[in-house]
Amino acid sequence: MPTTDELITQRAPEIARAIQAAASGAPTEADFRRPVERLLDDFATAVGVPLHPHHEYTLATGRADTVYNRLVVEYKRPGSLGETLSHRNNLAAVEQVKGYLEDVEREQRIEKARLVGVITDGRRMIYCRHVAGRWRIEPPVTVDVSSVTRLLTLLVRLQAGAAMVPANLIEDFGSQTLTAQRATRALYTALQTCQDPLVRALFTQWQTFFGEVTGYEESAARLRSKAGFKSFARGMGLKAEEVDPPRLFFAVHTCFALLIKFIAAHRLALPGQRGSVL
Repeated sequence: MPTTDELITQRAPEIARAIQAAASGAPTEADFRRPVERLLDDFATAVGVPLHPHHEYTLATGRADTVYNRLVVEYKRPGSLGETLSHRNNLAAVEQVKGYLEDVEREQRIEKARLVGVITDGRRMIYCRHVAGRWRIEPPVTVDVSSVTRLLTLLVRLQAGAAMVPANLIEDFGSQTLTAQRATRALYTALQTCQDPLVRALFTQWQTFFGEVTGYEESAARLRSKAGFKSFARGMGLKAEEVDPPRLFFAVHTCFALLIKFIAAHRLALPGQRGSVL
């Protein structure tokens, strides 16, 4: 089975030709952008890389055409970019993308040094990065196999490291996700059959503490008959009529408590973060 790099090498020539063709037949930026976005989406699917693109993503300084996690792609009307960075349209496009990268840094909490911006009109590409505290704007390059290979490589590699912001965490780990449902169901099932004295003692302690705070014990019987609780239990892959509410809530609480600890450990392990992971 080909590796991702091999697939990039194989597909780059045809995608380069397709981008050139899209530019030659498109009178407007939108007419050019739509087929190229489909090309990139189809390529990512073919190599097994999940994309979560934000099309026409509204930021503080404007609306970025497409944000693929750490890659910002800005499309321009075919033929509008010049051959040198000093071209008026190029200068304006670069300032626009620099603003988008700074906005993404603020909103997504990803350092702009980890972001890349690319501007293309289907004939040329301009790459923008922030390196060692200063902007590095590369001269325009022709849309060809080499430049498209780089674009595809960045598209794949910059999907890693999604920002730890509420929207992304809910999308990846919220109660509606398969990950959360499987983890909760596994914890609940294990608790039902576990005979370990320590585990049972921890559950009893949790039940006592949270029962006092929330009144779980008094409301457990009524919860079983509520449509919302039944729907939630079924969503976790459990039989609603047989579920013990306190044990289910303990499993949910434990699942998300572990997630929070993993996130904290990850943040503390990043370069420049103080403290230690306990």
